[in-house]
Amino acid sequence: MAQKARIEVQDQFGQWRYFTTVTVLGSNVKLALQRALGSAQARDSGKARARDEDTGELLDIEVA
Repeated sequence: MAQKARIEVQDQFGQWRYFTTVTVLGSNVKLALQRALGSAQARDSGKARARDEDTGELLDIEVA
């Protein structure tokens, strides 16, 4: 299991950009994804993702 998650947002050109890194505890990842979706960086795409900082694998997190 990941210790830290790298939060990224997709820009208007389809490129994934770094937003922040959070520890994978409780609701940290979910809250960080919600903040990322509300950021100016994600304004055009409306997409954010969480990746394992060590392996780069996508984390399966449900954000409602």
